Amino acid sequence: MISRNIRTQFIDFFQKKGHQVVHSSPVIPHHDPTLLFINAGMNQFKDVFLGKAKRNYSSATSSQKCIRVGGKHNDLENVGHTSRHLTFFEMLGNFSFGNYFKKEAIFFAWHVTLDIFGFDPHRLFATVLETDDETYELWKPYLPENRIIRMGEKDNFWAMGETGPCGPCSELYYDKGPNFGEAPSPANDPGGKRYLEFWNLVFIEFNRDTTGEFSPLMKKCVDTGAGLERIVEIKMNTSSVFETDILRSLISSIEHISNLKYEADPNLKPAFHVVADHLRCLGFAIADGVIPSNVERGYVLRKVLRRAIRYGRMLGIDRPFLGELLPALNVQMGTDFPELTKSLAQAQEIITSEEENFLRTLKRGGNLLATIIDYSKKTGEISGDDAFKLKDTYGLPIDEILLLASDADLKVDLHGYEKLEIEAKARSRGARKIEADKVSHSFAATYLDAFDPVSFVGYSALDLDQTQVNVLFAEKEKVSSLKKGEKGALVLNTTPFYAEQGGQVGDKGIIEKEGFIFQVEDTQSPYPGVVLHYGKVIQGEIRGGDLVSAHVDVRTREKTSNNHTATHLLHYALRHILGEHVKQAGSIVEPERLRFDFSHHKPVTDDEMAQIEDLVNGMIRRNQPVTINEMSYNEASKNGDILQFFGEKYGAKVRVVSAIESKELCGGTHTSSTGSIGYFRMIREGSVAAGIRRIEAVSGHEAELYARERERLLHQLGNILGAKPAHLLTRGEKLLQEQKELQKEVVRLHKEVLVIELESLKEQIKTIAGIPTLAHIVSVPPKEMKEIADCLMERESSLLLLLASVDQNKCSILVRVSPDLISKGLKANELIFQITSVVEGRGGGKSDQAQGGGIRPDKLSEAILKVEPWIQSLINPS
Repeated sequence: MISRNIRTQFIDFFQKKGHQVVHSSPVIPHHDPTLLFINAGMNQFKDVFLGKAKRNYSSATSSQKCIRVGGKHNDLENVGHTSRHLTFFEMLGNFSFGNYFKKEAIFFAWHVTLDIFGFDPHRLFATVLETDDETYELWKPYLPENRIIRMGEKDNFWAMGETGPCGPCSELYYDKGPNFGEAPSPANDPGGKRYLEFWNLVFIEFNRDTTGEFSPLMKKCVDTGAGLERIVEIKMNTSSVFETDILRSLISSIEHISNLKYEADPNLKPAFHVVADHLRCLGFAIADGVIPSNVERGYVLRKVLRRAIRYGRMLGIDRPFLGELLPALNVQMGTDFPELTKSLAQAQEIITSEEENFLRTLKRGGNLLATIIDYSKKTGEISGDDAFKLKDTYGLPIDEILLLASDADLKVDLHGYEKLEIEAKARSRGARKIEADKVSHSFAATYLDAFDPVSFVGYSALDLDQTQVNVLFAEKEKVSSLKKGEKGALVLNTTPFYAEQGGQVGDKGIIEKEGFIFQVEDTQSPYPGVVLHYGKVIQGEIRGGDLVSAHVDVRTREKTSNNHTATHLLHYALRHILGEHVKQAGSIVEPERLRFDFSHHKPVTDDEMAQIEDLVNGMIRRNQPVTINEMSYNEASKNGDILQFFGEKYGAKVRVVSAIESKELCGGTHTSSTGSIGYFRMIREGSVAAGIRRIEAVSGHEAELYARERERLLHQLGNILGAKPAHLLTRGEKLLQEQKELQKEVVRLHKEVLVIELESLKEQIKTIAGIPTLAHIVSVPPKEMKEIADCLMERESSLLLLLASVDQNKCSILVRVSPDLISKGLKANELIFQITSVVEGRGGGKSDQAQGGGIRPDKLSEAILKVEPWIQSLINPS
């Protein structure tokens, strides 16, 4: 397969040139809350480019899985309708972290393009920043000057953000020929129809500050990205990425399901494109732990899935089908990405369930749409609120809503719709910003300008006889001293205190010297290399430069370490009992409890809970040593037995924590043997988001207290019910049976009341212009009002019925019309509008039945008076 060959040969080329091969990271950027999805090959090296982290290599190469469906890079609406846009794609790249720069990067790119990709050199163009004479000159040995194109900053200058690392870039283009346009160069082809960009070489050489000023970086870096699908498009000489090997194979599977041919109707090609592309996005995202939901990236994935369903319906597929296509994706890409194979069954179940739910939603949405259109005819416009509801809740795109509105001679309040859309996006961005703020504090970052990174020795020592106070903070400001009673934070040059990370809470303890005591209440690391000891001065005064001793609270650390190891055992047990699709989605490890979030698409049964608990306690009783080994991250990443789903920002060296069968990368603290945990009990299991479950548990002494409390509650319940614990089940079943009998008696009495109400209402039927009519306010809840209406319509062959009821400050209205009266022009949905307009409400329905409500029950009697003139106007028009 061409895609696989190019990927392999690209990686091999750079490996032979001394580059470290780095495996693709998951599409979930666990370490970077500013991103929804990994959208570029450089994402996993971001901290290296920013100078926040170091690797044991100075150049690297990778083939990175990318998804672009949100934020700055959002290609979703273009996908299917252009020849090159994709939501999921692979980015081939080579990177230099101060090792080589422009000359070498251009040399590598040229030879790979010719020797690996096999492209015709006479069809190649390079673009450079218009002021970048150096890069222009470096391209001259490879390209004639008329194919080296100077362009502006918009196209040829790259920046990581408003501030920070940035630099010029040089893009490689392939001329697809005059059949794709007459533009003489990429500068004259902004749509990229003739000249296809396939590789971008970014030269990171400046740092931009808040004033916009540039200063040269100490180490110049290279970040390149070559789109695999575009390269294969050129290699296979196709007209779009969708006709390349992998995507065309998926389209063949869609042809089989739809019984339609891809080439038969050009108007249907976009639908094939969307389904094929979105299938890859869904398959890889779910394999890496994303579950469709109503928040953040889960919301985006649900949007992708629903878009695929809508385009599938254009192909005549009106049943769940995406799950059926996943095996085809696995055949094409599972060998190179084994996570697809491991997650196949779970992904099929998740996707099929989502499809079924959305198809039901579409059916309900169709009914809602009809109601909204009927209601909107009064104003001639679908409100922004209704348009947003149809789009956000039911997945109808705004262009589809506009078409449906046009068919009904209605306008759409686009201003109101766009306002709600902007607010929704702002809420999403705000949530990510809150998370981003947690990981970067500028006041702490400045610490590293003056001091070396803090040395952590807390894995092996909980007491440190002598260490130095480097800096003191109070209210996020640097201070010269802290006195008795003042709260603040200390930074030591060496510390035994573990800073909160990977879900484990920070240590507590004491920092002291003669005449001084500082109570450490929490330990945090807001910036790499900085450890802040938050707390309060209990005695004396402390100044920067003072020598102190540091003592971690031993009991608190032990209990936290026990719970952390228990968390690893729980993680192993979940994967063993529920399946390898289980992936960690967050955790909290505290002295008194642990909490573990994981991906799983349905509730954990009681039987499964028992098996998980038994497995964890069995491993505890085996009392095996917990071992910790250091190895290179590259070595660990190749070991399939070591879990690293939700890890930290792994450096060149990582810690592998092994507890019996459990093996995980982890920077936290752990007990020395599983037996130290003592006893493990799960307190509760439940859902925290679509596809994400949560288990809360306790261990050791807390687990004993939990078991004892449950036993006490059992005895108390026995006393209340008058039964011993062993007989509680029998007693409970007897009480439930008695309750059922009482409920039957309530239902019987309820029916008797309804019969009485019905007889009373029948007597109030009167004839208006020859129409049997009953319009009445009843003193029953809306649900019972419907029962009365059903009974009346069954008993009366001809009747116009309007019932209304009041509940607190609202009123509910129900209208029914028998078939013979509909033929005379009486329609329930028209009458409901007459009534609800008086009570300041809204309603809708069909000609035979309609319902609505309002917020002015005081005007209900006035509204009912409209029934008679309404009938007269239809039966006896003047």
